[in-house]
Amino acid sequence: GLTQATSGTPGRFTITANTACLRKRKGGGDNFEVEFQSSADGTKTTMSALDDNDGNYHVSYLGLQCGTHQMSVSSNGTLVQAFTVDVAPSSTSASASHVVDLNSIASPNVIGCFGSFARFNIQSMDDYGCKSGIDGSDKWVASITGPDSFVVNGVHTMNGLYEVSFVPPAEGKYTVEVKLGDTTVTHFCIEVCVGSSMYFYGDNAVEFADAGDTFSLDGNTGLTMEAWVKPLSDSGRDAYILLKDSHSQKDKYIKGYELALTDSLSSVSASVYVGAGEIRSIS
Repeated sequence: GLTQATSGTPGRFTITANTACLRKRKGGGDNFEVEFQSSADGTKTTMSALDDNDGNYHVSYLGLQCGTHQMSVSSNGTLVQAFTVDVAPSSTSASASHVVDLNSIASPNVIGCFGSFARFNIQSMDDYGCKSGIDGSDKWVASITGPDSFVVNGVHTMNGLYEVSFVPPAEGKYTVEVKLGDTTVTHFCIEVCVGSSMYFYGDNAVEFADAGDTFSLDGNTGLTMEAWVKPLSDSGRDAYILLKDSHSQKDKYIKGYELALTDSLSSVSASVYVGAGEIRSIS
């Protein structure tokens, strides 16, 4: 069309030559030149209009990069009219799309360690070199198989880029199958490392907030407290490993639960508030 086009599909419009009295010319012979200039990088594309010898001149264009272009129609060096043309991407092509920086995340490189976030990105592309899926409608799915198996959906971030983010549940080697809908785009292997523990010194800690139905800290139907701890020195006081309380609850009046090392590092104690001012403990 005149102001809207899609990559891979010819855009067409017609120039009609008029006389000074604004009547359509009966013959041809006029010289019309059409120029497109990309707003992104200034690239210019020039073409001539096809003379129909009846006062009409036809323009067909194809191959413009996606984005906005300034189009001008001139006759013998004189500007006749100017328009803005938007070229939109066509449908996403599975064969043209790709995993971003695949060589940096695939085995033998390590994508991350288990228990922490790992991620990679997929760039949607159409068959004509345009970034597509920019409205977030592409359905990218990654099936990850290894020590554990799970499926992750790609989430659109910007400009046709979809992020696949997950927390590996175990270390080891995994196979990743990336699909666009039901079409497999690529397979590759990733490696997940063992990782390392957190180091706490003094009063620092990691704080978790209750997330309601998604992730509850209440433990109303039972709970298991488990931790691997390597003390480096005697702190001289009980050291909390896990503590569920509020800012207004202190010491033995905490209405929650705790897992702690004794001050001598000789044992681990666990305590749970069971109601009516009663706390049950075990060491």
